Formats: sequence, structure tokens, C-alpha cells
Amino acid sequence: SFVLTVDPEGGPYGAAVQTVLTNMATMMQDGIAGSEEPAEVIFAAATDGSSQFRYISGSDAASILGARQSMDDAAFMGMIASNFGLTSSQE
Repeated sequence: SFVLTVDPEGGPYGAAVQTVLTNMATMMQDGIAGSEEPAEVIFAAATDGSSQFRYISGSDAASILGARQSMDDAAFMGMIASNFGLTSSQE
């Protein structure tokens, strides 16, 4: 479960927290993987007998990892900030 431990209405980070939460809700509605696919990937990882260290679950994760591999640090962090609706004034 997601337990909110920061008051999104107050404090120095309130506006940024509210922006991130709003954008996360939108992303979840837009097709972030449900629970079945991660469960299948975890089961495969536990039982495939390989020494593979990382497994990708969901097209959303594959997209983010692909972007990370093709971008430098600044571009990737800019993309993540943009996806969460954060601007330099909220960082």
C-alpha cells in the first residue's frame, strides 16, 4: 500500500508532492503493469535456473529502461522530471 507521510497541502515540498501524486495517478490509469505480469516475472526469475540478475516487467518499465540506456544523465533526469510534472522551480 501507499501510505502518505507528507502533508501535500503544506510545507516546503507540498506543491511538488501533490504534483507527483497527481501525475502518478494519471500514469497508473494509462497502463502501468498490474499485479499479474510482475508475479509471472518474479516466478520465472525464481524458477528459471539462470544467473540472470535483472528482469523487466511491463512495457512501462521496458520503456523507461530503454530511455535510460539511450540518454545521458541530464536528459534522463529531465525526462523523469517532466513525466512527473516537476519543473526547476519545484526541484
